[in-house]
Amino acid sequence: MIMTRQRELYKGIEIIIETDEMDKPEASGSHGHGGGGHHHVGSELTIDGEKIHVMKTKDKLYGSHYLPYTAYPSISDLAKNIIDIIPHFRHKTKTDQNRRSE
Repeated sequence: MIMTRQRELYKGIEIIIETDEMDKPEASGSHGHGGGGHHHVGSELTIDGEKIHVMKTKDKLYGSHYLPYTAYPSISDLAKNIIDIIPHFRHKTKTDQNRRSE
């Protein structure tokens, strides 16, 4: 398995994406709600040290339990939306920015 690693900072929060070059669906079939065609990806997403479960739709879009029923064209877009929308991560952003301005 060949993994590539992408690291970036978004609003002061570290995003790490480790992607399996193959990124194939599991042999057991699709996962998700109502046969929505989700499967576990061979990619790992970490936001500020916290592992985030990522699913890939049959349309090659990415989702997470943090943002159910929404899908994004890339894992990076998913991560940025989690940071922007989920209060747990928004709080970290504000706390980090306040520390830097002191």
